[in-house]
Amino acid sequence: MSLQTVTWGYLLPLTSARTLRLALLASAVFFGAVLVGRSIGLISAEMLLSLRHGVVVPGIPFGAALLSELAIREGITQRTLLYALIGPVSRRELLIGRTLLTAAQLAVLGLLASCALQVLSGASGEGLGRELGAIVVGSVAYTSLFGIIHLVSRRGLVSAIALHVMLDDPIGRLPFSIRMISPAFHLRTMAGLEDTFQLPISIDAAESGVLISTLALFLLSGIALAVSARLFEKKPLGELC
Repeated sequence: MSLQTVTWGYLLPLTSARTLRLALLASAVFFGAVLVGRSIGLISAEMLLSLRHGVVVPGIPFGAALLSELAIREGITQRTLLYALIGPVSRRELLIGRTLLTAAQLAVLGLLASCALQVLSGASGEGLGRELGAIVVGSVAYTSLFGIIHLVSRRGLVSAIALHVMLDDPIGRLPFSIRMISPAFHLRTMAGLEDTFQLPISIDAAESGVLISTLALFLLSGIALAVSARLFEKKPLGELC
């Protein structure tokens, strides 16, 4: 009953959500440009392969920065959370359910984009399976993490993108063991897309594997969901609706 209530309370106002309309419009413009470029020969198969890799990073972090607003912030600004808040579902269940539903949307968009680019490229699907798995796990991790930012800030989109561009991604490229704290590093490791800054010295940095990085992202998801649920429970009702 709780799952059904959360799901319908999330899906019914979704068609009018500004954030989702913006994401779908951006996706349509992007693929329109790709199709035109491919048809007239401006985009090669190698470029399409690079775009497929880009769906993982920075695609998933950027997509999560935009869509994670749907979980809670959209409901606060558009005043659509009132019915859900007075319903039989606890605030914790409401936040976790809405966050996971948002992550599922991002994962579906990412999977479709990656597969479409693969088909258009006509190249072998080497590494595609790992990338698809990284898209699913990364969607949950980044949506959960950026959901905290949207919960505490009205400028969640800008703040989340800045966090990824200025800290998460650069740290994940460093040839030092500190990169292990970067979600982007683990996302690339899962997808087999390791990318490290080249330095003129030899350094032994901590390595990760698919299993370790998967567990790290799931751990991040759990911690982020727990933190955001706690913050959501403590917010005054007047701020939510």
